[in-house]
Amino acid sequence: MSGRGRWAVMVLCVLAGWLGLGVGRLSAQSPPAEAPPAEEGATKADQRVSKALDEVGWRYEVDRDGDYRVIMSWQEDGRSQLVFVTSATNTLGGQEIREVWSEGWRREGDSFPPAIAVRLLEANAGYKIGAWELHRVAGAARAAFTARIPADCPAEFLGKVVSTVAVTADEMEKELLSTDDL
Repeated sequence: MSGRGRWAVMVLCVLAGWLGLGVGRLSAQSPPAEAPPAEEGATKADQRVSKALDEVGWRYEVDRDGDYRVIMSWQEDGRSQLVFVTSATNTLGGQEIREVWSEGWRREGDSFPPAIAVRLLEANAGYKIGAWELHRVAGAARAAFTARIPADCPAEFLGKVVSTVAVTADEMEKELLSTDDL
């Protein structure tokens, strides 16, 4: 399914979820039945995020850093994408901001092939929200599609952003890696 077709299905499913019309083609996968106890030194999760994700009707896990992990899946092609919603926030001009991100490309080593960097930079020009960022983490070069949004945004908006980040990262992963590993 094309990116636009998948995006349209995603929007319809989000709307159906808001209206209580049941499970659509886009869904957040279930976490384990019981969340593990918080580890010593773990960062506290921002409850505004859990409230918003609960309101949208999506399942999630909270990791050791206090960040929310949402696995979005598409029934029509069996693909899935992991999206993070950070609990940590920053402030800009009095506005509290958080990140929503998902990896769309990764490889071992710390170099970014010029063709990959150029492709991601060109893609950035077409997005209404979010952009590709390049990171070097734990011996790997990674590209993450990241949106920065108000930390206290309405649940509906957070849901749209999580969905947009998931679709964008998954489409780029499919294009550049031909995998469904991220």
